[in-house]
Amino acid sequence: MATTKIRYVGLKERETAFESITGVTWNAGEVQDIDTKHVEAMLKHPDVFALADADVAADGPANSVGTTADNDKIADPGTDTQWATAPDGEYLLLSDMSKEQLHECAKKYGVAVHPKCGAPKVIEALQAAFAVKE
Repeated sequence: MATTKIRYVGLKERETAFESITGVTWNAGEVQDIDTKHVEAMLKHPDVFALADADVAADGPANSVGTTADNDKIADPGTDTQWATAPDGEYLLLSDMSKEQLHECAKKYGVAVHPKCGAPKVIEALQAAFAVKE
């Protein structure tokens, strides 16, 4: 089983999200090895879970876009980092994109946003469009 290190970055002292599929109960700041097949869904909740590969964060700035195949190029997101995972599997580091890049991303994935929307509204629309549907 391939695993990925995931860090709980949420505000609760204890978190049970995804416990039914991962078997993991999280404590504040805890890092766990999670079956890679669950990582995409978990990272759709960047206020709760983040990649935890410390070596990646030390390598330098993150790419704005990555795929599950190149996790080694994605930095450890903090609580202010905003992510989305596109339907094609790309991890989108939305908080590192400019307003123009966000609009291009929305257009690429068919997410309707008003052309004059600011970055926060575009991020909100992208995250809503790629939300986990359980």
